[in-house]
Amino acid sequence: MLDSGLDIPTTTTTSTSTTSTSTTSTTSTSTTSTTTTSTTSTTTTSTTSTTTTSTTSTTTTSTTSTTTTVTTSTATTATTSTTATTETTSTSTSTSTSTTTTTTSTTSTTTTSTTSTSTTSTTSTSTTSTTTTTTASVPLTVSGAQNNFDVTGLPSGWTLCYYDTYNVALNSTVLDTILTQCNKGKLLLGCGPINSSVLTLAAMGLRSDVLYNCGNTTTCTHTANGVGWYYSSDYSWGFVENQDTVFRNRCDVDISSQGSSNSGLRLCWHTGSNLGGYRCGSSVGLNSDTTYARYIYHVD
Repeated sequence: MLDSGLDIPTTTTTSTSTTSTSTTSTTSTSTTSTTTTSTTSTTTTSTTSTTTTSTTSTTTTSTTSTTTTVTTSTATTATTSTTATTETTSTSTSTSTSTTTTTTSTTSTTTTSTTSTSTTSTTSTSTTSTTTTTTASVPLTVSGAQNNFDVTGLPSGWTLCYYDTYNVALNSTVLDTILTQCNKGKLLLGCGPINSSVLTLAAMGLRSDVLYNCGNTTTCTHTANGVGWYYSSDYSWGFVENQDTVFRNRCDVDISSQGSSNSGLRLCWHTGSNLGGYRCGSSVGLNSDTTYARYIYHVD
């Protein structure tokens, strides 16, 4: 039996209070900056004054990357236990804040500014210089048909352009050669002994007069510088004194009835045939002669 007067012990247990706080903060910053700048190339080429300028400028700039990560974790646990007889109170509070990530990425790119200037300047100057040489014209120093003419007395400029003996036929080929070689503005026709500076007979005149075409007309002459000229590429070529009468029977022959005069002042060569000769002054029938020669001089 229990004594009611006894005191009954009372036990009270209180167990609590645990607090845990964990905070993690991480900050990461990465910055990359790359700058590539300015290339200039200048090329100058000059060809008879040519300028080319080329400028290229390139700018590539600025890349910034920022990453920020914040993580906050908070855990709070509270436990209360009370026992009278036995009484337990349990309270649990959990707070978790996790992972806040902020990523900021900024990329700024400025790429390429290119300026190209090309200037081409070409100056071409062409100068043509023409030199004109004027040669003084040599005058006709003698007029009319001349006997015993000394060619060493000719003015400077006269040159021998053709020479052959009387037996040579003046066919078309030979005539072409003569006219090609004796191509100046004044001509002198002469005849005489071979390789002689003194001609038995000679006369001079303008080329157009000496080559005056009479065809095969028997009595045709063209009077100039005191000489009666005649020419044909297929009949005969020669002269008489001034306005003397000519009688061309192919070549000029003396016929008293035709009024032939001044026999020593007549020259005639067959042309365009196989005949040589024919006449040097009063000497005729020289078609096959090798002692008489033809002389032709020319000058401008």
